[in-house]
Amino acid sequence: MSSSSHASRDRSAPVPRPGPVRVWLAEGAATLVMLLAMTVLFRHLLHPAAWPARHLTSDTGRLLADAVASGAVVGGLVASPLGRISGAHMNPAVTVMLGAAGRLPLVRLPLYVSAQLFGSLAGTALGRVLLGDPVAHPTGPLRPAPPPPRRATVADRHR
Repeated sequence: MSSSSHASRDRSAPVPRPGPVRVWLAEGAATLVMLLAMTVLFRHLLHPAAWPARHLTSDTGRLLADAVASGAVVGGLVASPLGRISGAHMNPAVTVMLGAAGRLPLVRLPLYVSAQLFGSLAGTALGRVLLGDPVAHPTGPLRPAPPPPRRATVADRHR
């Protein structure tokens, strides 16, 4: 057995860390793909003319389908080559938590967060370009919540 083939099997050899540009590109690309997938998914689950929206008539059914599809997309991205390079956080809250827990050097937070913001904007913009107006004016269960009821105050009692 040659020494080069033996070295390739040596599990104790240090794994080289990818450089910051490669990490930034991988994290940005993974976030872009995730947001593009979510944009396409929401458009098809919520637009009345779309096949899934016509067959999933309840908001609960649509949100359940969204949860299953979103989980599959995120899981696929985490296991993908992009995920293996960057860790596929794809969410600044996840990145900050990993930094706070000591699992990510704090000096890398700006690298990840900037890639995530770029990927988010690019993914949703690409979805808007590809799918058009229904993305700009969504309908369905994803809408702002109604304002909370007004609470009575001491001043109201004296009126």
